[in-house]
Amino acid sequence: MDFTLSIITAEKILALFIMLCFGVLGNRMGLLDKQREKMLSNLLINLITPVTFFVSFQQEFDSDKFMGLLITFGIAALAHLIPIAIGHFAFKDDPKHQWQIDRYCCTYGNCAFIGIPLIQNILGYEGVFYVTAFITIFNILVFTHGVRLISDGEAHTDLLHSVILNPIFIGIGLGLVCYLCRFMLPPIVLDPLRTLGNCNTPIAMLVAGSSLTGTNFKQILKSGRTYSVSVIRLIIVPLIMIAICALLHIEQNVALSTIICAGAPVGTMATVLAVQYDKDAAYSSGLFAFTTIICLITLPFVVAIYSLVM
Repeated sequence: MDFTLSIITAEKILALFIMLCFGVLGNRMGLLDKQREKMLSNLLINLITPVTFFVSFQQEFDSDKFMGLLITFGIAALAHLIPIAIGHFAFKDDPKHQWQIDRYCCTYGNCAFIGIPLIQNILGYEGVFYVTAFITIFNILVFTHGVRLISDGEAHTDLLHSVILNPIFIGIGLGLVCYLCRFMLPPIVLDPLRTLGNCNTPIAMLVAGSSLTGTNFKQILKSGRTYSVSVIRLIIVPLIMIAICALLHIEQNVALSTIICAGAPVGTMATVLAVQYDKDAAYSSGLFAFTTIICLITLPFVVAIYSLVM
């Protein structure tokens, strides 16, 4: 029984938490505000994360890894479809009409700001390589099912601009083409790109930490729905994914990448959509803050269960 992975995960999460605290400090000092958060988020999503994904494909073609990537697409689809089904039965209409937020937050986690940095720190670029499949499924579903859920079925997203022309999708697409064509950039070009990609973790943590400030935790803790969403998002879904990966004998890096993304906390996209479609943005922001803090405990626990089962 080897809990090395769980210990490594706890150490990496502690490192992320320290960086997150600096994000909180930066906000308190007036160095980070909503405008600067947005600027850094745009920089991360539109430049640094696409570069990170592209760099993850800069390796020798390996048929086993490519098969692992294809398997990740299937496992990632299950990691989204399962919470969609759970949320459908767990959350019905309520007086405050928060059920859409609850169902959304059960399904769509913070892969970009928590999942990717953690996997990059634990598994390196090989882990990021597999995360590209998870992110692709995430983007397709969040801009179709997710948007329609929050908008009560009224919004229709332009998939061409929301997914296909998304910088992250472009980075994945270019990286995959280079990987399949066995095209490797020379070190003089690849090394700077790799250095830029390494900025993904600290910037993501600064933004996440700054976003936590101003949250009314007393109000969040009073809502029983907060705990229901958190248990489903942070414990039940990743445990189901562990069972599936164990039954199917999924390779370790593929399994861990999927399980960590499946157990990532609620993302800020829930709040963005809530604001856009006149839902309870304060509630979704509270779920983001609460699950982000709680995942510091649940993710090492989930990885420990994975180590025990596998």
